[in-house]
Amino acid sequence: MATCWLIDGDKVATTAHSIILFADHLEALKIRFPCSGEERGVSKALFHPRFSRSSTTQMATQAMTDYIPQVSLQKNNAVVLITRPTLPDLSIDTIAKLIQKNSVPQASLEQGMGGSLSELDLAMVIQTITNARKEGILVITDERNRTIARIFCQDGKILHAQYGGLLNEYALYQIFESKLDGNFHFRSAKSPDWLSSRPIQRPADMLLIESHRRYDELPKMQQEIGGAQTLWLRLSPELNTSKLTGDSLERAKLLWPVLDGTTPANELWRLAGLDDYSVFQTLAELRQTPQIAEQAPNRSPYNRTAAPIPVAVQIQLKPYDEIESLTVEPSDGRPSTRRGSLLGSLREADPNHLVHNLVLSPESSGCPMFKDGHVIGMHCGSLPPEPDTSDGTRLQQMLWVDVILQCLAQGGEATLARKLSQSAIDLPKPAPGTPTVKAGCSEVARVNCSKCGASHLESSRFCKTCGQKLISDIEYKPRKAAFVNSTLIMVLLMLGIGAGAVMVLARAPQPNILPPEYVMKPEIPWVTLEGKYNDPRRGKENVFQRYKPGVTLRNGTNFYMKVNVDEPSYIYVFHQSSSGGDIDTLFPPSQEDMAKEEAANAAAKAAKGGKSDAGAKDLKLAAKSAPAPSDSKQKHAEEYSLSAGDYFTCPSNLETSFANIQVKQQQNVLHDCYALGDPSGAETFIAVSSHTPFAIYGDQEATNAFFANALKFLKQHEPSNGIEIEADLLKPGLLSVEKRSSSTSALQDRPRSKVFLTRLAVLHK
Repeated sequence: MATCWLIDGDKVATTAHSIILFADHLEALKIRFPCSGEERGVSKALFHPRFSRSSTTQMATQAMTDYIPQVSLQKNNAVVLITRPTLPDLSIDTIAKLIQKNSVPQASLEQGMGGSLSELDLAMVIQTITNARKEGILVITDERNRTIARIFCQDGKILHAQYGGLLNEYALYQIFESKLDGNFHFRSAKSPDWLSSRPIQRPADMLLIESHRRYDELPKMQQEIGGAQTLWLRLSPELNTSKLTGDSLERAKLLWPVLDGTTPANELWRLAGLDDYSVFQTLAELRQTPQIAEQAPNRSPYNRTAAPIPVAVQIQLKPYDEIESLTVEPSDGRPSTRRGSLLGSLREADPNHLVHNLVLSPESSGCPMFKDGHVIGMHCGSLPPEPDTSDGTRLQQMLWVDVILQCLAQGGEATLARKLSQSAIDLPKPAPGTPTVKAGCSEVARVNCSKCGASHLESSRFCKTCGQKLISDIEYKPRKAAFVNSTLIMVLLMLGIGAGAVMVLARAPQPNILPPEYVMKPEIPWVTLEGKYNDPRRGKENVFQRYKPGVTLRNGTNFYMKVNVDEPSYIYVFHQSSSGGDIDTLFPPSQEDMAKEEAANAAAKAAKGGKSDAGAKDLKLAAKSAPAPSDSKQKHAEEYSLSAGDYFTCPSNLETSFANIQVKQQQNVLHDCYALGDPSGAETFIAVSSHTPFAIYGDQEATNAFFANALKFLKQHEPSNGIEIEADLLKPGLLSVEKRSSSTSALQDRPRSKVFLTRLAVLHK
């Protein structure tokens, strides 16, 4: 169920939530030390005095039917178990009570939809639901009817799925790859009852075909890399992103942190947020590049005795301290370590609850965390990410080791608590006149904010700079049933108050959302914008820094923007100056614009003798520049589709890589930069990725109207990476109907009615 560690001769520490359903029957618990083979029973539990047993019991009970990632994140989630050398025999009555408490009553079947997956094919069950256009949730349970996976269907579509820590497509694929053979039932529902960021877009039949393909090819992929149990180790600390593109790069970013040679390949999906097939596919790609190597199993001897582990409560902790976890591999009982960093405290003025970045399995909850060889904390579990804003970072929570001592002190073991609090290491004494170093960690965790780039965690879940939500709610909030007093409503209507109520409702603020079929926030953006700037007054004319949104630059600063293409598509880049006026189309330019730009560049270089700042342009003028086709007979630049992995810059091809367009690199970096100038304000760039060419290209009035609507939706939804939206919501007739049929083969299977929007606002004064 969880991991525990020996703190004294007969006492172990672990997380309280893992044993809460056995709190009244501790004799049913068994502690096993795999290294030595020793087994012990439990006689007493010392919970933390401020741990809420009642709410955690309620939450753990509900977690048998619902996915509740907060189950391991309750405040002061610690317990010390006093062990005994023998395991008692359990009575039949006790066994019956435990089975009942840890089981769920069998769900009533709606319209006969239920059965066993050992007898019925899962794909056939899903097809039956989608073909009948049923609306609700297909629930897959284990032998005790506890929910292990869920699939939400509506109008013949599979819109959401959840399995373990996976969501949507990856969850559905893993359900098939895991060969789940439990029971299932279908219940009516209007929406999924778990947190999910976006609906699945692929048709149900395509999803099922892809799921079967992955299931069939998985054994072959496992064999190609040496087997399902192989261990893989990264060859460098950082992933070389230049060798991967598109989906391969995004998968590699998720898998890279857990490739430390300790976890078997077939267990990586639980840590990386990918399905098994994607894991082995990515391993093969990383081995081919090559960036990883197979790690031989550790056969060196190790200590097999169960000995207490020393704690060090006096050690000062601070953000970015290097820490380690100690767990036991379930396959062979060998100890396993993983290294990472402490990020700080979860809440201000709360040293007991800390955040770290070591990605660990759910069974590792309760394992000790080390700094410099001494225990400084205990791992609890993963913090639930905020689906709409998360950048993929998987934050983890741990408890400061002082929480364990508080369990002992309040449980009648004050002497042992004082003994353990005496540090096992020599701490340096402060110099005369200097303040004493405070133990533990008092600094709040620093987490990259996907909105403003700042890195502060405030009030548990929000960015201190801009208020952006970084992680989902940690506290447990039980469901509340809706209550409607129909009699009272009728009386109010009869008294004429209804008219006033209608007026109040009419004036109430409307929610800033649209139905999910119109606006979505995809996990992987189609295109990204990256600003780079150089202040010539600093004397380093060719040294550029990455622009962080929210930072205000000085007028006169040189600036250019890099556009990275992550999805095969047509790319359009627009600009709104701080001075207002018409919207500028930066990319793609017309042939006339390119000819003018080339002539202007040549004249500027000739006039200034090739000096580095000769071509810097006032951003208000929005001079356009782009790679010109190598053959003058080729089609206009606006009709080119770009490939995943392509990139270019505005205003010019300072950094350019196109698969289908030859370009001539500029020799002088600063020559083609923008120069930020008056009036002070914000230069707003919007990039659009579309699978169909624009119909409004060159129409200034239509471009202005489109830009205004696009900016409204981007501000309304505050996306971290951009939004996917129906094109007609931005401007009726935005896309060219005539050119849809002539799109390149790379775009034939892409959705044609949607576009992707992202923006970058550059502040200056």
